[in-house]
Amino acid sequence: MTNKNSKFIIISVMTIIGLLFSKEAEPAFSDQHINTYGSGSAELMPSQSVININNMAYWMKKSSAGTTSGSPNGTQADYPIGTGGLIYEDGMLWGVKVTDGNAQSPRVGGTTYYSGLKAGRVVYDASGNVCGSTDPADHHVWRVRSDYLTADLTADAANFGASVDDVYAQYDYDWNNWPVAWGAPYEDIDANGSYDPAVDKPGYPGANQTLWVVANDVPEIVDASCTVSDTSNTAPNVYGADPVGIELQVTMWAYKFGASDPLGNMIFKKANMKYTGLPAGYNDFDPAIAKLDTVYFTQWSDPDLGTYTDDYVGCDTDLSFGYVYNGNSVDGVFNGIYQLPVPAGGYDFLQGPITAAGDTLGMTSFTYFGAGSSIGDPDLSDYEGTGQFFNLMEGYLPRPAFPVQTPWTDLNTGEITKFVLSGDPVAGTGWIDGVQLPPGDRRLVMASGPFTMNLGDSLDVVLAMVGGMGSDNISSVSVAKFHDTYAQYAYDNAFSLPSAPSSPVVQTTELDGEILLDWGYDAASVASTEETESRGFVFEGYNVYQLPSAGSPLSEGKKIATFDKINVIQTIFDPGVDAQSGFIIDQAKQSGTNSGIQRYYRTDYDELRNRDMSNGITYHYGVTAYSYLADNAGSPFKTLESSPTIVSIAPQTASAGFTFGSETGSSLTTTHTGTAGGSVSVTVVNSSDVTGDDYAVTFDVQHYYKNSHDLWQVTDFADSIGTLG
Repeated sequence: MTNKNSKFIIISVMTIIGLLFSKEAEPAFSDQHINTYGSGSAELMPSQSVININNMAYWMKKSSAGTTSGSPNGTQADYPIGTGGLIYEDGMLWGVKVTDGNAQSPRVGGTTYYSGLKAGRVVYDASGNVCGSTDPADHHVWRVRSDYLTADLTADAANFGASVDDVYAQYDYDWNNWPVAWGAPYEDIDANGSYDPAVDKPGYPGANQTLWVVANDVPEIVDASCTVSDTSNTAPNVYGADPVGIELQVTMWAYKFGASDPLGNMIFKKANMKYTGLPAGYNDFDPAIAKLDTVYFTQWSDPDLGTYTDDYVGCDTDLSFGYVYNGNSVDGVFNGIYQLPVPAGGYDFLQGPITAAGDTLGMTSFTYFGAGSSIGDPDLSDYEGTGQFFNLMEGYLPRPAFPVQTPWTDLNTGEITKFVLSGDPVAGTGWIDGVQLPPGDRRLVMASGPFTMNLGDSLDVVLAMVGGMGSDNISSVSVAKFHDTYAQYAYDNAFSLPSAPSSPVVQTTELDGEILLDWGYDAASVASTEETESRGFVFEGYNVYQLPSAGSPLSEGKKIATFDKINVIQTIFDPGVDAQSGFIIDQAKQSGTNSGIQRYYRTDYDELRNRDMSNGITYHYGVTAYSYLADNAGSPFKTLESSPTIVSIAPQTASAGFTFGSETGSSLTTTHTGTAGGSVSVTVVNSSDVTGDDYAVTFDVQHYYKNSHDLWQVTDFADSIGTLG
C-alpha cells in the first residue's frame, strides 16, 4: 500500500463505495443521447472505472483525472494485474501561450494530483457560440466489453470491487446507451458512416474493452437553454492558471491477450483535445482574437513501482518511451510480498500533435523530478507552478519559473539537452538515473510540441502504457521496451489486430483426494474457442496451469498440461527478451506434444508442492487456449494465448449415502447395430454430468469412401463436406 504524504486525504471505505457506484442524474440533454434514458435507478453509473481485461489494470475518474481509490494498492495502475502498483497517479496536461483578451499567459491546465477539469461536455447556443458546460452530475465513466454477454466476469468484478451482477448491469447499460453523439468511438460494422446500435459495436474498433470519458475546463454550468445554473472553476486547482476553454475526450482500450503475449501487457489511450474557448466576456474572453499561439501536450506521471521510495526513471528517444524501473535489484513489494521480479513500465507517444506544416510530433522533451529533492514538484494550485511546469514542457529545469529558463545538462556528455536520462540502463551507457539523485519517489514529464491551435481546432494524441517483467529490475527494462515495439506495431497497423482464442468455460468437480476440470461440457463455448479464426490465427491447443492463489498471474504458476492437435505444429517460437543478456532471441512460447485435443484435466497430485492432494485444501488452476498463425511471414508473432479462466477447487469425500452412477474415467458398454464396421468407445469425463439415460450415436450418411487405389474420396451426397464435381 502506498502512503505518499499528508496532503492526500485518506478516504473511508464508505466513501470509496460512493465514488464507485454513485447514481447518475438524468441528463438534461436527452436529445444528445443515442437512446432515451430511463431513471437509471437499476444501473451503475461509476464516477471512476478501470480497464482490466488483460495483464494490467488502469483506473480513471470521469473528469479524466487519475485516482488512487480504486486499486487495493492505493495506486492508479497495477502491473501485473493482481500484484503490486506501477503508477501512483498520472494525468494529461497542456501548456499554452494564449491570446484571448485575458492577459494571463502562459497557462497550464489538465490534471495531476488535483483536477483542473470536471466531467461534462462544452455546450453551444443556437449560433454555435460556447455558452457553458453540462452538469458533471449528469456524467459517468462509460465502459464496454465486447464479450460481456458470455464472458466469466468474476475476475473483472473482483478487480473492480463489485458483484458480478452489478458489473454485468453496468456493461449492459453502457452498451445499449453508448454516447456516440457525444464523440464516443464505435465500430461501423455496416460501413455506412452512421451509428446503428442494432448493427454497430460500441467501443474502440476491434478492442475487447473500452473506457470513455469527456471533461472540460469551462466554468459555467448551463441547462438546455444556456441558462447558467452553477459555476465550477476547476482550472486553478492544478497550477493556479485561469481556464482556457478545452474539451478533452479520453478513450482507453485494451485487448484480451494473455500475459505471455506482449499485447496483453499494455493499455492504449487516445486524447481528443478541442479548443472550444469560453463564453464571450468570461475573464474578458474575446472569440474574435482567440488563439493558442504555443501549445504543448504532456503526459505527466508519478510512478510508484512497488515500494515508492526506490524508483528510477528514464527515456528512450528512439521509441518515444518514458519509463520507470527499480533503483534497487529487489523491491519490497514485488520481491518481498509476491515473490516476483520487479517489473518496469512506462508510456509511449505513438502519435503526437500535428503541426501547421503537417509534421506529426513525437516526444519532444523528457524531464523528471523527485519528491523532496533539489528538483521538486511544481507548486500546486499556485500560478508559480504554471511557470515551473511550462518550463518542464519546454525541456528546462522547473525552477526558476518561466520566463526564466535554465537548461538541463547531460551529466555524461556535458551538453545541453531536452531529453533527460536518455542513457541505457541495460548497457550501463549514457546519462542514467542515480547520478543526480539517489533512488526515490520520482515523477516523469513527457511533452510534445510546440504547435498552434485556432478556436475550434481539435487534435488527437495516442499513447500506450506498457509493462514488462524480466528476471530483475534491469532486464525488466529490456522486456518493457520489447513489449513497446508491439505497441508501435499495433499503431502502425491501425490497431487491426488478431484476437486470441476465447477463454475456455470451465466447470469443476470435487472428488475424494482428486479434482476434475472440465471445459468440454458447453458445446457453444467449445465452438467459439476452437472454430473461430482471427486474421489467420487458428486454434491449436489448451494449456493447464496450477497457481499459488486465485489472483496469481500465470508467471507465478506452473504449466502442468498441454493438449494440442495432432499435426506438425509442436514447439512454437516467437521473439522474446533473454532475461540474462537482454538480447531479443527466439523463445519457445508454446510446447505442443501432439497429444490430441482433450477438454478435461483430472489429477490427485499437487504439482506446486510435489505431493498428493489433501481433502479440504483449496487448489487454484488456470486454463487457456492458444492459436497459431501458419502464414506468418512478416508477422512479429506466430502464436496467441487467451486470458486464463481461473478456478478454485477443494477435493472432498462424497456426502454420506451418495455414490456416482459411473465413475470418472470409467468406460461405458456400447451395443452396435447395423452393417457398418465402425465402432464407438465411451469414457466418462465428468461423473457428475451423467444422467443415467441411454444415449444413441448414429452414422447415417457416408461422407468419405476409399477408391480402388485405397485413397479416401469425398462422396457426392448433397450434405457432404464437398462434392466430386
